[in-house]
Amino acid sequence: MARIVVLSEKCYYVASEMLFGNPYSNDASPHDCGICPYCRNQILFPSLNRSGVEEVFFNVFYPERNDETIAEAIRPWTLDALVKSIRNYPDVQRLLFLSNDRTPIAPNETKKVVFTLTVGRISQNDNLCSCTDIPCSA
Repeated sequence: MARIVVLSEKCYYVASEMLFGNPYSNDASPHDCGICPYCRNQILFPSLNRSGVEEVFFNVFYPERNDETIAEAIRPWTLDALVKSIRNYPDVQRLLFLSNDRTPIAPNETKKVVFTLTVGRISQNDNLCSCTDIPCSA
């Protein structure tokens, strides 16, 4: 379900019906619901700049000790500590969202970034064997 909410490029109703519905049904294909965020053109999860995400997360998890502008290593390893480190990173708005806004990212927006990256990674691995991390032929 998280994959539908974060990565879907169609109506949530249609996406969930296609994912969870009976594949052998002869019913007509479902139509857009008109009430989900996709149908109302609401953006729940922001678009991310891949190179900026890589830079921010690499430096948050593996900070250079000689550069005082980069966040210290995250301790303890909690979501709140990660959110705080990302929010304190210099120019985080520009790096993650290609925005010139200088205000810190709201904690909820930062959690959405982490959730989006988690779901994207899970989605990437859907066609991999759990035991070998190689593509399944089935």
